[in-house]
Amino acid sequence: MVYPSSALSKDYYNDFLSIANLLISALQNKLGISYRMASALFYWRRFFSFFFNYWLIPFILTGTAFKPRIDPIFRPNKYFNKNPGYFDFIIVYSLREKRITEANGEPSHVVRNPLYTCGKVANDYLFAGLTEKNQIIVLPTTGEIEEFVKTAAGSLNDRIMLYASKWADAISILQKAFPGFETYIKYHPMGLDSSLFHRVIAFLTTKNRSLKIIKQEERAEKYILGSSVILGTISSTLWWTNELHGEKVIISLDLWSLPGGDKYSDLDGIHYVRDLTELRNAKLQARRSNAVHKNQLQTLTSFLKQRGTLKYS
Repeated sequence: MVYPSSALSKDYYNDFLSIANLLISALQNKLGISYRMASALFYWRRFFSFFFNYWLIPFILTGTAFKPRIDPIFRPNKYFNKNPGYFDFIIVYSLREKRITEANGEPSHVVRNPLYTCGKVANDYLFAGLTEKNQIIVLPTTGEIEEFVKTAAGSLNDRIMLYASKWADAISILQKAFPGFETYIKYHPMGLDSSLFHRVIAFLTTKNRSLKIIKQEERAEKYILGSSVILGTISSTLWWTNELHGEKVIISLDLWSLPGGDKYSDLDGIHYVRDLTELRNAKLQARRSNAVHKNQLQTLTSFLKQRGTLKYS
């Protein structure tokens, strides 16, 4: 079975290519090499990581190699489409995702997301005493600045400033919409060594003195749970937040015309914004409680027990 850990995209293959392209662009900028070389390194790392995690480690721990039927490298054909036997079924968390899988001819079952079922208990344990405050957390996605400067016009500095200025304007609009809220920005863990993004952060903190940078060692989940407004692009943290109990304002920005930027365009509970005027005029209300719908769904444990997949005394 396939068990997704983020929002299911309308097109799995193109979503993978979009994310892969962002990561390859970030690697290209970090090492100062050609895109072709960065792409080769990216896929070689995927290849060896696959065998290390699914063959070598299981063999060392159990004496048996786990051999999933999914190829470690994406091939040109869209092998997820029309399910050529790589998996038996997909576990999904909403009727929206079931419609997507059915459109691809793949069997799927809707269950209550474990994040909703036990996320609050787990997070209360991990972040004891944490309460939600009037604050905004900004969560850029790694690789986006590298991808943007490859396609935008002008000098490198002009392209960086164009990318950064849209973030600055979006943050300013939110601060006016939520006066008195503290505002934090968190580096993506994979973007800590991005020289381009460091220049973006320098621009943002110079232009907006009230913007606070979250330390590298701090966990994003702590600030997400403690914030009432979550601002990002295509980060899986937006989906993660949307699946939890509670009512937060969750915003996905698609201001830079990057591939895959519309990932959350049809996801209930997330405000999808394509330009700054739309953000300025948006009625940014917290999502409605999804308790009634979620409680009607079968739990994952119940589903696996019913299928005989999960056995315990």
